[in-house]
Amino acid sequence: MQSISFPLSALTLVVGLVLTSCQKDTEPGVNVTPAMVSAIGNSSVSGTLPYSSTVFYYREQAEAYIESPQKNQSGTYGASPKGLVINPTTGAIDVNKSESGLTYQVWFKPTGSSETSVGAVTIAGINFQSRIYNLALGDAFAKPLYNVQNNVAAPSGVESKVAGSEFANDNDKAIAALLNVNTQQKKPKGLEIDSQLGTINLRRAVANGVFGDNPVDGTVRNFRLYYRLNDASKKALNYIDVRLHYYSRVSAVPSSLLSQASYKSSATFRTATPTPTVGAAMSVTEGNSNEARTPRPPDIIIVGD
Repeated sequence: MQSISFPLSALTLVVGLVLTSCQKDTEPGVNVTPAMVSAIGNSSVSGTLPYSSTVFYYREQAEAYIESPQKNQSGTYGASPKGLVINPTTGAIDVNKSESGLTYQVWFKPTGSSETSVGAVTIAGINFQSRIYNLALGDAFAKPLYNVQNNVAAPSGVESKVAGSEFANDNDKAIAALLNVNTQQKKPKGLEIDSQLGTINLRRAVANGVFGDNPVDGTVRNFRLYYRLNDASKKALNYIDVRLHYYSRVSAVPSSLLSQASYKSSATFRTATPTPTVGAAMSVTEGNSNEARTPRPPDIIIVGD
């Protein structure tokens, strides 16, 4: 894993984000405390993080899938943005409980050392860009992007004519069982998602009444998109929570939502290096506006009809 040096002030911002040692769905994250920040001290940044890879894939297994550092060391681990389930003492990453489709900045400060190791870890999966999709300009499709790479689509069998990835498969018994328990996570009636590519047809969403027969500005629809990727995950079940917003015109979109979407995109699609973005700096003082400074769910803002 590549090591990159940067000033202590920048490191403090990274540390001030979030340490997560939580379950993906239900348990709250661990809040950063002054003691955690002071654990870095006046250290310099160097070294490498000793994981076996920089990209990890979900596995379909009953037991927890844990990736630990290859060398046991005493110290403190942390990660940003929010979503990586990492043990702050051992550095063990619970892959299947971490948010997928994101790249995280991970750091380690050895006990009694003046150096801190920093690197990037990606949990493979898809994401959508949080931004305005203006139907009047022909921007009518939200396309999933793979492994935090712009312009890289999820693996599919459309071109290769072999079994590819699967999205929102209504015939998948495992998905059906999950949605029967959590009915509020079902995709809205009328929402069309390409079963091989995962593309969401936003124009059809409006026309099909996803936001009602006469959509009102500010209408929101949340759903969970389950999928299986034809990659190294071997089609292990994965998912992403998605939020759709409707507005009749660009000027009606609140500035707070635009700011939130901008942060989510910058935190999600940046090249993950230890140098924090403006959004990362803002998240140090997120206070009660926790969701506004986390990269999920993506905010797909549909404008026009």
